[in-house]
Amino acid sequence: FGFCFALLVLGQSLQAYRGMIAGSSLLILMGVVDDFKELRPRLRLIGQVLAAIFLTAWGGKLVSNLGDIFFMGDVQLAMWAFPVTVICIVGFINSMNMLDGQDGLAGGVALTQSFLLFLLATQEHLHGDMRMLVIISVILMVFLSFNMRTPLRRKASIFMGDSGITFVAFLISWFAIELSQADAALIRPMSILWILAFPLFDLVAVSLHRLSNGKPVFQASRDHFHHLLHVAGLSVELSTFLLCMLSFGLGGIGLIMNAYHVVEGWQFLSFIGALILYLVLVKCVRDPVMKAVLENEPA
Repeated sequence: FGFCFALLVLGQSLQAYRGMIAGSSLLILMGVVDDFKELRPRLRLIGQVLAAIFLTAWGGKLVSNLGDIFFMGDVQLAMWAFPVTVICIVGFINSMNMLDGQDGLAGGVALTQSFLLFLLATQEHLHGDMRMLVIISVILMVFLSFNMRTPLRRKASIFMGDSGITFVAFLISWFAIELSQADAALIRPMSILWILAFPLFDLVAVSLHRLSNGKPVFQASRDHFHHLLHVAGLSVELSTFLLCMLSFGLGGIGLIMNAYHVVEGWQFLSFIGALILYLVLVKCVRDPVMKAVLENEPA
């Protein structure tokens, strides 16, 4: 609600943001209903899809250009832009939701993303988006002052919940598409993908692990990287800090590549390389952790 209030006093036309406002309003309404009567996962998914449709159909935001990721010219999605955009938005929302299992992690990662998007908008002098992203970043900082653990507070005072992180992820999706698909093509799509990388990497790692073990991808389980780090002995505070820094570092790579106009094909190959390194890192942590857990189980 702080974000909605800030929009009213911002002093600029919100016409360009009508799709974002409509989709956000739907997600907020769905969250209120969920607080009184827990919604089934399928209904939540339908709500996310509808919000994504608002963003694309009414807001006019489409992932239509993937950039020159294959060294053969820009990849234009044409008729596939609409469904691909909806899938990307819903996928990103759920990847962020999966991080909401540890105090401060989802909010901290969202803050790194909104701040880095703000820096990209600043690089290209996109003043309207800069103002909106500052609002999101400030609200997240205020939230984290009560949600992140500190030496003086051992547990979070407030929580974001599914509806909160869904709303924030939706806003970040909007600005990611807005910045990467601008007519001037000042910001390369791959640079945006680097900023969103960490939750996507985690989603891929968890999905591959669950599929390899014959488990449903979206079944709740404590097999995320932050869970593994906690079982390995890291405190919630330390693991949250390290993973937020990982998110910031990955996004920083995208920021630097965009500033130095690195060819998108090389950005894409580097991104795949970073994903492989992440999967190897997670496996190196998971294997000894799972072995220790099995050894400690009673016979």
